[in-house]
Amino acid sequence: MDNTTLKKILRVIKAYMPGQKWLVRRELDALNEAYNKKVANDEAIIKDLEDKIHNLYEHNHNVHEMNKKLQSEIEGLRNDLAVVSNNLETVSINLRNNNEIWKRHDRIVNSYEAEDKKLISDLAMEFSNLKARLSQDAMSDSVADKVSFVAESADSNSLEGAAANTSVEAIKAPAGDTYNQIDYFDFENHFRGPRDQIKEVQKIYLPYFENCKNVIDLGCGRGEFTELLHENGIGVTGVDMYLPYVEYMKMRHLPAIYGDALEYIRSQESVDGIFLGQVVEHMPIEKVIEVLNVAYEKLLPGSYLIMETPNPMCLAVFTNSFYMDPSHSKPVHPLTLQYLTQKAGFSEVNILFTESSRMPDKIPLLNGDSEDIVAFNNEMRRVENMLFGSQDYAIIARR
Repeated sequence: MDNTTLKKILRVIKAYMPGQKWLVRRELDALNEAYNKKVANDEAIIKDLEDKIHNLYEHNHNVHEMNKKLQSEIEGLRNDLAVVSNNLETVSINLRNNNEIWKRHDRIVNSYEAEDKKLISDLAMEFSNLKARLSQDAMSDSVADKVSFVAESADSNSLEGAAANTSVEAIKAPAGDTYNQIDYFDFENHFRGPRDQIKEVQKIYLPYFENCKNVIDLGCGRGEFTELLHENGIGVTGVDMYLPYVEYMKMRHLPAIYGDALEYIRSQESVDGIFLGQVVEHMPIEKVIEVLNVAYEKLLPGSYLIMETPNPMCLAVFTNSFYMDPSHSKPVHPLTLQYLTQKAGFSEVNILFTESSRMPDKIPLLNGDSEDIVAFNNEMRRVENMLFGSQDYAIIARR
């Protein structure tokens, strides 16, 4: 309240309230004091607000400056990221180029390795054929000794067991016309299939020779089953009348004998397992009977004789493989071979039709459940089994 207003109030009071001047003064002083306090408080609030506004302005200014700085740093990071991205693209291109280079390198190396392996295989086969021809020809003792010395020197550090160190002349092998007329080693490599695939199929026979010490693999060929037994710690010797096979097995560190299978079995006091894989179809029936009799004589009680051979009950055998091999004599019916094995003395003789040799082909069946359709489908299943069933079977005989 200003002084002019106060004076006017006082004049009014003097005119209308004489003698009450001190009371009015007291009240007015109280009002003025309250007014001044309020003014001071308002000024303090205003000052505080001004300080806060100033601080807010300063803070806003700082935020603005920080924002500008961050924008600058973000722009720098963007530039750095663009550089890194370009570098990564360059590295990616280089990696792709290097990958292509390594692929070409691998193809070249694999090509050379394949050529080297083929060359080694060809040289081994040529050497085996040469050894076979020299052993079968009427050559001088000095030449024969030199060839034997070369073979023994090549194998001396790689053969295992007494059977592997036995001379290939230990048991005289008969000269087979078919094997001499064609390169049978190359023929088998061309048509029989990869060794690992054959070994995988033959694993079904492993349980029958578990813990055996003297198993004979008759007509061992390239030695897949001999190798399979050998890898599983089973004592085994492969016997074959074809010298290149024997030389090839020795090169693979496998125990092998060059000679007639029957003569070798007869030379044994006893054996605890005999395996003939794809062999009996090469023999005349009288030879098969002789093998069965000798096997029964030499096998220990409880031991197994296993003979795997083409299955003539499956007609696909004749269109796919049997007559492809010129050394095949004739197929032996499963019941015939079972009968001959029983007559040799084996009491427990089973026929196993191998699932791995089944054809994948199927004859579509008719839909419906009428009596005629069911009968027709049943007959088609029989025809399907006849056409596309197991191409191989095995006789599993226990002594």
